[in-house]
Amino acid sequence: MLVLNCAKSMSETDESKANGERGGTNDIASNVAVKMSHKKWKAFIKKEKRKAKRQEEAKLRDEQQIREEERRLNSPSYQAEKAAEELKEELERRKIEEESKRQHELWLFHEQRSQELLRQKKEWEEKERQKKEEIERKIKEEWEERQKKEKEEEEERKKKKEKQVMSTNKNPYPELLCIYC
Repeated sequence: MLVLNCAKSMSETDESKANGERGGTNDIASNVAVKMSHKKWKAFIKKEKRKAKRQEEAKLRDEQQIREEERRLNSPSYQAEKAAEELKEELERRKIEEESKRQHELWLFHEQRSQELLRQKKEWEEKERQKKEEIERKIKEEWEERQKKEKEEEEERKKKKEKQVMSTNKNPYPELLCIYC
């Protein structure tokens, strides 16, 4: 109960300070509903004073940091340093972009070269295939012609042979024809 009342009294005190009211320990004392022992009361007041002092120091420290930061941001040396850093970053970005562009162009060149080599290889393979087909066609024609000649020669020989056989089978004496023959 004591802690709750103390905390409540502190929040009310903070509100009164925020409203512009000035007050000291009497304000705190008037807000505390429970009677405390003198020792506890002194400890509580001491604690509140330390808390207020820390808050004030933190506020001053924050304000000082803000002023220092503003002064630093507005100083010519910082501006020059910042401009140099931005320039360095810009140069680095451009360098990276140029390297990326160079790598891309190199890749495109290799890709085009590969495509050209592939096209040339296909053309060469097509020409070789056509040559091979032409050679095979000529060989086939020669073979067919040779086969045809051999067949004709064979037929010629057969005819000759038949003639010879016919001529040998002919009756040497045609006048004497045999009735039985």
